[in-house]
Amino acid sequence: DVCSSDLAAVKLADLPVGNGSRDHFYSTVVKKSEKKLKAYWAKIVFSGKGTPPELFATDAEVVQWVAATPGAVGYVDSSAADDSVKVLMVSE
Repeated sequence: DVCSSDLAAVKLADLPVGNGSRDHFYSTVVKKSEKKLKAYWAKIVFSGKGTPPELFATDAEVVQWVAATPGAVGYVDSSAADDSVKVLMVSE
């Protein structure tokens, strides 16, 4: 079971708009447009319920940060993942 105090420890990674991994993740997994994502995070931040994900320039930077940061979660192209992180495959 995951309690709400455990969720506070989760740290999210994100990639910039235009990154292929990001575009694929949000369109196929999250199924939200960029406009809806911005509105979602604005609401979360304004309500004080959270902060947006940490932004990284490349998949490799996400992998490095997730490997070094307890509670970190990110998404990358499967070719960018290595043995330093645990991988959860998402298929369509």
